[in-house]
Amino acid sequence: MRALFLSLCFILAAAASVSGQANFLSQIAIYKLQDKQLGTIEIGVLNKDITKKKPLLLVLGGSGLEPTFKFNKQDGRVYWTGFYGFSNYQDRYHIVYLNKAGIPLYDTVQSQRTVYKYGAVAKANNTLDWRAESASKAINFLVKKLPVEAGQVYVVGHSQGGQVAPKVAVLNRRVKKVVMMSSNTLDHLYDRILLARLKAQNLEMSYQESQHVVDSLLQVQRAIYTHPADTTRTFWEDTYKKWYSYSKETPLENMLRLQIPILLIAGGRDVEGSYIANTDYAALEFIRKGKTNLTYKVYPTYDHIYMETTRRLGEEVGLGMKANIVIADVMSWLAQ
Repeated sequence: MRALFLSLCFILAAAASVSGQANFLSQIAIYKLQDKQLGTIEIGVLNKDITKKKPLLLVLGGSGLEPTFKFNKQDGRVYWTGFYGFSNYQDRYHIVYLNKAGIPLYDTVQSQRTVYKYGAVAKANNTLDWRAESASKAINFLVKKLPVEAGQVYVVGHSQGGQVAPKVAVLNRRVKKVVMMSSNTLDHLYDRILLARLKAQNLEMSYQESQHVVDSLLQVQRAIYTHPADTTRTFWEDTYKKWYSYSKETPLENMLRLQIPILLIAGGRDVEGSYIANTDYAALEFIRKGKTNLTYKVYPTYDHIYMETTRRLGEEVGLGMKANIVIADVMSWLAQ
């Protein structure tokens, strides 16, 4: 699982880059906040028309423990570990990015395939709580620092960032719309349970093997809840503390606390990243609760990062990256 997410981050980063360190740094304003509980919070705002009054759009990336922007010494380019397409809307929005705990927003690496080395602070604070609270504090800072349109603060998150986004809105009433892109809405381990059951049904493993996987995952969950603050025990290379922070309250629970509009986006082919079956359940739960503030949009032929494929003569045929189509739909929804 960890290898999968790292590869996804690389794919996203490789898809868009800016030529030259100096060129990139001239395009972004970076602010640093020192917080007693959270430590250093770094905020990057794309600075085109930064003195113009615009809505504020905070973009939260996925799970990789690395800088949002990396200058690659090997080819002299800056790579984005996230969707570059949001930058196309900086003339209409203040586009904002944040660092992760103990990791700078911007840093230099030897090559694009360099595995980023993070320290103890990042490991200890790799939690939903840190990401959501730092985002809330960043919003409070920016609405005072920048000319922000009144009542127009939005949070968009992809993958793990999508899990964080509704929690930010729970913490901060300034947030008026939330977008969750390819994000879990239930416990992430439940995805693996669903997949084990599905593989048995599809004869990819025996029913006994499937049950063994489920029993093992339930055992892991019990261990995580027995040691919720432990940063030495790990599962899939992530600490028990991280797993607990993202499961003690599910994204769906935070979504249901909100009265503001929520856009939930999923790929019909998204299985390993964020199993679509759990976002389907979120849509059902909103209906059951009589809540009408959820828009659920599925792209049936897209995967976790919006690569599209179709089937021809029984074979999978790639149709290319469609992330900018999804982003355009997000921006249209925000403008409504």
